[in-house]
Order: sequence, then structure tokens, then C-alpha cells
Amino acid sequence: VDTTKLSAEAAVPAEAGTSVGLVSLPWMSPALPSIQLATLASSLQRAGIPSEVHELYVDYAARIGLNFYNLFSNLLGYLPEWVFSRHYYGPETGDWLDEMRAQRPFDDIPWPEYSDAILCAFDPVTSQYLDDMIASVDWSRHDVIGCSLTISQLGASMAFARKLKLAHPAIKVVFGGSQCAGAMGRAILRICPYVDAVVHIEGELVFPELVRRLRIGLPIDALPGV
Repeated sequence: VDTTKLSAEAAVPAEAGTSVGLVSLPWMSPALPSIQLATLASSLQRAGIPSEVHELYVDYAARIGLNFYNLFSNLLGYLPEWVFSRHYYGPETGDWLDEMRAQRPFDDIPWPEYSDAILCAFDPVTSQYLDDMIASVDWSRHDVIGCSLTISQLGASMAFARKLKLAHPAIKVVFGGSQCAGAMGRAILRICPYVDAVVHIEGELVFPELVRRLRIGLPIDALPGV
């Protein structure tokens, strides 16, 4: 990728009052800022594109407490994803993934006898969190939202993207990160119509040019890694 050329082309300024929103959702560590969002913000800045970072995983950690958050964020199975993915698939398909309970994927939880109660308690808290994240930020000041997906962030990002696009259908939503690599990127586009594009290479190489093309209506199909 000719990053010099991409940066030069991307230097076309956004319309007044618009910027790119950079979002990271659970289950990132609340003890650290997102290096992924910082890298993307820096690449946009070099291209003359303003952006704003939203580290929304911190808000979720504050709601459920650091002990629970750190416990779930370090689980190796699909339980962290399920906490959020049910809030995407439930409203979309009516499938609340209850069959997963029959598999008893609770071996890593220190208190398996309380696993059902814990998961039930997560449900309303997670639902309210997603609603509040949409309502508490003026997302209309962004014309493009980039969501960074690393480990166990797909379910939360899909649930967030759905609510965001329903509230602000004109906003373009872009996913990128390690959970979008290879075949996973195309799979995300198939199962989540609220995502407009997926970047499956290092985002800083192409994201500024992708934003530029989305803003002026140019095709993005030929962009490498998109």
C-alpha cells in the first residue's frame, strides 16, 4: 500500500462540524487506554481528518465492577461474547442463544453454582449500557464511526452498531482489527447489515482513504484490505 499517496488523497477536509468517531467496546482492559484507537487517531490527524476517541469499555467496567469485568474479560471461551451477542441476535432473530446454557460453558467461572444468576444479572445491565452509550453521546457529530475489534469485542460491537445505525442511519460504520482478519471480515458483513465496511489489514494503512471515499461517495471495493 502506498501510504504516502493515501494520506495525501485523504487530506481533503471533512464538512464543517463532522469528525470520525473511534470506538472501543468491552472487553478491552479498563486499566489501559486503547493503543488501537490512538494509532487510528494519529493516522487520521496526519491526513488532516479530525477524530474523537470513545473508550466505552471503561463505562461497562464501571457498571459491573472491576472484579467481574476482569474475570470475564480474561475467560478463554465464548462466554464474554455471549454476554453481548444475545443483545444483537435477540432483537434481530428472536434467538436468545438459550441453547448455549445447555452446554454449561461455565467451567472457568470460580462460582459455577451461581453462573445462571450471574448471567441473568448481566442481561438488564448490558441492555441498559448499550442504550445509554447511544443516548449519552451526540453521535450525529460524526459521519463515520470506526470500531476496533480485538479479542472478544465482536458481540459488543455488533450490538452497538445495530443500535447506532437505527438511531443514526446516515452514519457509516466501519469495523477493523484482529477479529476482522481473513474470512471473518466477510462473515461480519454477511451477518451484520449495520456495518458498511470491514478493514482486515492494519487500519492506519487505509482508514484515512476509506473515510475520504465514504464521505464523497467514491467506490471502496478496490481499496486494499477493505
